[in-house]
Amino acid sequence: EAAGAIARIDAAHAKEGGLAGRDIAPLAFIGSTRRAYFNFSRSGEHLFAWSYAGPEQEFATLAAEWVDYADRYGMRPSFLSLIPLTEAGGVPLTATAFGAVQRLEDLSSFTLSGGGMSRLRNLVARFERSGRVRLDEYEVGSDPATDREITDMIDRWGGQKQMVNPYVAVVKRELAEGRLPERHRMFLTRINGELANAVIVTKIPSEPGYLLDLEFYPAGSHRGGMEYAIVGIIGRLRDEGHALFSFGASFGVKLADTPNASPQVEQGLAELRSVGVFGEGNFRFKNKFRPANRPIFLCQRADGPVTPVSEVILMIADPDIGATAPELVDPARTPGTGPGTRTGPGPGTRPGPGTGTRTGPGTAVATPPGALPKTPAPPTAHPDEAARLAALARSGYNPLALLPGDVDFDLLTDSWAEFDDPAVRRRTAALRDRIEREQDPADFTRPGWLPFDCALPTPSGRAAEALLCRNWPGPRGTVIHNGLFLTWLLALADEGFTALRTDTVVDGGAFPGDLDPRALREHLTATGSGACFVAVELSGNATGGRPVSLAGLRAVRAEADAHGVPLVLDATRIVDNAAFIAAHEPEWRGADLWKVVEELLAQASAATFSLSKDFAVTGGGLLASRLPQLSARLAERLALRGAEVGLPDRRLFARALAERDEVAGLVRERMAAVRELGDRLRDAGLPVVEPVGAHCVLLDVGRMPAFADLAHPVESCLAWMYQGTGVRGAAHLAAPRQIRLAVPVGLGTGRAAAAGERLARLWRSGTPVPDLLPVDGTGGGPGPRCFHPAGALPEDIGQAMREGHRARDDNAAVLAEHAPHVARSLVELPDGTAEVFTAGSGPALLMMTPFNIGAGVFARQFAGLADRHRLITVHHPGVGATTVARDLTLDGIADLYRAVLDALGVTGPVHVLGSSFGGLVAQSFALRHPGRTASLTLVGSSYKVGNRNGEVNRLSVVAAEDFGRIEAHGGRLRDGRAALEELLLRCESMDPKLGLSYLDVFSAQPTLFARLPEISVPTLILWGRHDTVIPVKATHLLHGAIPTSRLVQLDDAGHFPCLTHADEVHRELLPFLAAHEPSGGER
Repeated sequence: EAAGAIARIDAAHAKEGGLAGRDIAPLAFIGSTRRAYFNFSRSGEHLFAWSYAGPEQEFATLAAEWVDYADRYGMRPSFLSLIPLTEAGGVPLTATAFGAVQRLEDLSSFTLSGGGMSRLRNLVARFERSGRVRLDEYEVGSDPATDREITDMIDRWGGQKQMVNPYVAVVKRELAEGRLPERHRMFLTRINGELANAVIVTKIPSEPGYLLDLEFYPAGSHRGGMEYAIVGIIGRLRDEGHALFSFGASFGVKLADTPNASPQVEQGLAELRSVGVFGEGNFRFKNKFRPANRPIFLCQRADGPVTPVSEVILMIADPDIGATAPELVDPARTPGTGPGTRTGPGPGTRPGPGTGTRTGPGTAVATPPGALPKTPAPPTAHPDEAARLAALARSGYNPLALLPGDVDFDLLTDSWAEFDDPAVRRRTAALRDRIEREQDPADFTRPGWLPFDCALPTPSGRAAEALLCRNWPGPRGTVIHNGLFLTWLLALADEGFTALRTDTVVDGGAFPGDLDPRALREHLTATGSGACFVAVELSGNATGGRPVSLAGLRAVRAEADAHGVPLVLDATRIVDNAAFIAAHEPEWRGADLWKVVEELLAQASAATFSLSKDFAVTGGGLLASRLPQLSARLAERLALRGAEVGLPDRRLFARALAERDEVAGLVRERMAAVRELGDRLRDAGLPVVEPVGAHCVLLDVGRMPAFADLAHPVESCLAWMYQGTGVRGAAHLAAPRQIRLAVPVGLGTGRAAAAGERLARLWRSGTPVPDLLPVDGTGGGPGPRCFHPAGALPEDIGQAMREGHRARDDNAAVLAEHAPHVARSLVELPDGTAEVFTAGSGPALLMMTPFNIGAGVFARQFAGLADRHRLITVHHPGVGATTVARDLTLDGIADLYRAVLDALGVTGPVHVLGSSFGGLVAQSFALRHPGRTASLTLVGSSYKVGNRNGEVNRLSVVAAEDFGRIEAHGGRLRDGRAALEELLLRCESMDPKLGLSYLDVFSAQPTLFARLPEISVPTLILWGRHDTVIPVKATHLLHGAIPTSRLVQLDDAGHFPCLTHADEVHRELLPFLAAHEPSGGER
C-alpha cells in the first residue's frame, strides 16, 4: 500500500530527488491523507526531512503530522521547506535561510549570447580550445572498460575531497556493476580521448525536465570542462523538447530574511562558512548559467531542544544510511518520554498519522522518487582480487590468455589491433563519419609528409614487411638491423635473408637508440657485397621505444651509401621519434613535428609502417619506396593482383594519415602517459629500466628479490601483477628477465597514473608472489602456455611437474595385450570427441575409470567378462584421446557418458560400475539418470573426493603405498608387485592442464552424501581391506546412506581390486548383475 501511494505521489508531484537524495534520506514518512510524503533520515534522536513530494496545499498538514510524529517518539524534527512556515499544527517553528534551489525554467530561451553569459561563454570556449573535446551520452553497462573509466574517475574525484558522502560509494558500486536505471542518464566529456568528467542527470517525475544529479571530475582538470558538459547537456535536453533543467539545491547561501529565523542556526552557519564549510562556491558556479533561485529554509521547533545545525549538515554530508524509523527500533517503547522532549499523549489515545514504510519485518527502506533498488547487489567484478584470481585460473595463470573484459588496465601491447577500448571505437567511428560526411578521400592518397613516389596500403605492418622482403630486387643476402621486431625477422627468414643485429651506442644521451657507427661500418665491411640493406626501426620495440636522432640516422645513411647499400626504415613509431627530436635534438628543437617526420623519411630508400600504433587505427600497414626496381615490382603486383586492402579501409588509412594535428596530439599524450607511468613506478622503488622510451615502460624482474629464485620469474611476476592490480603486461621479447608495460595511444595520462598507482601499492604491500610451474604439454600449439601455482599443488604433484613427468597413456596397448577383441572408437559429440573402448555382447556394463587412469585398469574385466556382457568404457575429459572438456563436474561427466551411450545406440538401462573417482561419477549417473541405470557397483569408492587424508597424490605414490600395504599384511598380489605397478602406470592418463582443473574440483571437496538416499537402484559396494585411499569409515557411511546397497569386503585387496584381484571381484559382481538384469536389457 505504501509503495503504491508513493508511486502515485511521485508521478504527480515529485521534484528534485536523485541518486544523492535516496541515500541522504532513505526513509519515507507518508501523510494521513496518502497524498504527500517526506523523505527523511535519522541519526540517534534526530529526524531530518530532506525533500517533500505532494501538492502545495498539503505541505502544512504534512509538516504538522511530521512534528507530531517526532514528538510521539521523543525525537527532534527538522525539515527543509520552500515556505518559511511559522507554525505546524499549533507548534511554533523557526524558519532560517539555509540554501537555494536553482533552476532554468525555460530551456527554449537558454543561450550563451548576451553580456550576462560572457563568463560562461568564455569558459566553454577556453575548454574547446584546449584539445579535441567531445560530449557523449553513455549507456552504463554497455562497455565494461568505460564503466571502469568512470569508477576510476570517481576515485580520483574523491581523492581531492576532505569528505565524501557515503552515497558516492553506493553509486560507484552500482556503476561498476553496470547498473543505472532508466530514469538516470550518464554523459561523458573527453579531451583528447581522455575522460574529463562524468555527469549524471535524473528525470524529474512530475515535470518535463531533468535534475543535475552528480558530477565527477579529477583534480587539475581543464578549466571550463564542467561548464562545457552542462551546456552541452542542456542543449540536448532542449532539442529533445524538455523545458526545465534543475541544478538542485545549493546550501550555505542566504537569499532571504525571515522574521522567525533561528539565531542559533544563523550563527552556526556563519561559523561553518568561516572555516570553509557550506560556502557559496557551489552556488556561484551554478549562477553562471543564470538560473532562477528560490530560497530553502530549515524549519525546526521554536519551543524546545532542536537538532544543532552542525548535526543537520552531518546528516546531509555523512548520513547513516542503515538507520531505521523510530517505531522499527523498539515498537513497544512508550512515545513521548525520550530525552529532551515534552510529555504528550500516548499511542493509545492518538494514532500516528505517518509511518516509516517497510518491505519486510524490521527494515525501513529508501523510497525516494526513482530510487534504485535496495536489494543486495551481486559482487563487483572489478577491481576485486578474488574475481581476478578466478579469471587468472581460467586462463592457466597466464595473463596473455585473459579475456579483454577481465583486464582493468591492458598494457599488453600498444597496438590498436589488439586494444579493446572505447577510445578505439570512438576514433574509428569519428574517422569513418568524417569520410562519409565530407566524401573525402575517395581512395587512398599519399599524405604530404610522405616523400616517396610509391606508397602501397597493406592489411598490417607485418604484411608490409613481408611484401617488401618478397619483392626486394636482387639476391638474398644479409640485412643489418638495430633489433627489428619478430615479424620482420620472420619475413626476412621466409625470403632467404640473413639477419645480423648491430649495436647501439653505449651512451647516447637523449638518443640511446642511435646505432654505433663503428660497429655498423665493421659489419658492412665484413659482409661486403652480401649486404642487401640496412634496416632501422625508429623508437624500436627491442630498446623499449628509445629514439634515434636525426644526426644519428644521417650517419647510418652515410655509412650505407659508402657501401652502396640502401637504408630501410621501420617507421611504425616515427611520430614518437620525431617528437623526441623536436624536443631534445639541438638542431631541431622546437621544429614542426611533421617536418621532422619528413626529414627522417628522406634518409630512407624504403619504409614500412604499422598504422595501429602512432596513427591510431585498428589495423593496416603501409609500404613506401623510392627504389625504382622495388617500386616497379610493387606497381606490377598491384596491376596483376589488385589492391592488398579494400576501398573502405584504404579511405580510412588515408584519412588517419592526413589527420596531422590529431595524430600529433594522441602521440604527445601517450608520451606523457608513459612518463607518468614511469615516474610513479620509479618513485615507488620498482626497478624501471632506464631511460624510459616513447611507448612503454620496462621493468627488470632480475632486480626484484622476491622473484630471484623462481624457475619462471617473469611469468610469476606477470600473474602477481594482474592478480593484485588488474594490470596486464607482457614479457619483453628482447630481454629474458624484463616485463614490458606498453601504453597505447588513447589510454590517457589519468589511466596511466591510476595503473602506476595500483602497481606502486602492490609493490609496497609485500603481497606474496606465486611460484608458477609450467603445465607440461601446453604452449607447444597455437595457444598460450599454461601454468599453475606450486603452492596450490600437493607436494609430490608439484615435484612431478618440476621433473616434467608425463603420463604414459598406453591404455590401448594394455587392452590389446590382455583382450585383443577390444574395439577402440572415437565418438563425435557436439563439444568434442570421446574415446571409447567396447567388447563382447550381452547386457551392457558401463565401467567408469579413476580420474587419471584409462580403460587399461579394466583389462582383466575386458578379458574375463566379454563372453557374458557388452563392456563399455568411456574416457572422461582429460583421459586418452577424449577432447570433450566443457563440464568437469560429476554431473557433467555423467551426462557425457549418457551422450556416448546414445551415440552407440544403447538407450535402455545399463549396469554401471565405477572405480575410485569413477564411483563418484557412477553415483551421479544413477542420480541423474535412474531410468538408464539397471544396477550400481562401487569399487574402492566414496561419496566425496579428497579421501586420502585430504591429499591428492600422483599415481606412482598411491600405487606404491597401496601395494606395499597389501604385501605388509600378508595379502596376495597376482603376477607380482613390480609387474602390477608397471601395468597400472602404463594406464595412467591425464591431460596436464585438465588434470589441474580436476585438482580444483578436488580442492572444493564436493560431496554426494546428502543425496545418497535418493539412489534407488540395487547397489553393490566392493572395498579392499588394505585400501590406502578410501578409509573404512567412508565405506560404511556410503553403505549406510544408500538404502538398496550391499557391502562386501575383499580381504586381500587394496584400492585397485579390478586389476589386482579380478577373480574376487568377478565372483561378487557376476551374480549381482544377473540378479538385477533389466528386462530387455541392452546388448
